[in-house]
Amino acid sequence: IGSKLGHNYSAVPVDDVATQLNLASLKSRRDMADALFLKMLLMNDIDCPDLLNLITFRVPATTRTHEIFHRHQCSTNYEFHSLIPRLHRTGNVVSRHYDFFYDS
Repeated sequence: IGSKLGHNYSAVPVDDVATQLNLASLKSRRDMADALFLKMLLMNDIDCPDLLNLITFRVPATTRTHEIFHRHQCSTNYEFHSLIPRLHRTGNVVSRHYDFFYDS
């Protein structure tokens, strides 16, 4: 796309092209995809009991916390960025603004 916009192939200003085309960053697209996947898994739109069994809920003793998913302690970066801990982190961030258990 950058070369079609007149840039040299090896020197395409990726940030400028992304801004010009109004593209979201990879991180924001990944977070949105994770939140949608988690919602579909919790609402049983995706029928996978084995995967749903890996989602651990947090039942807080106090009401001040908004986190509804358990935080995993990861000993490696590989584990930290794997699917289930990433879904839990994304779910905790999104749950402040979105109710996963309300079918809207």
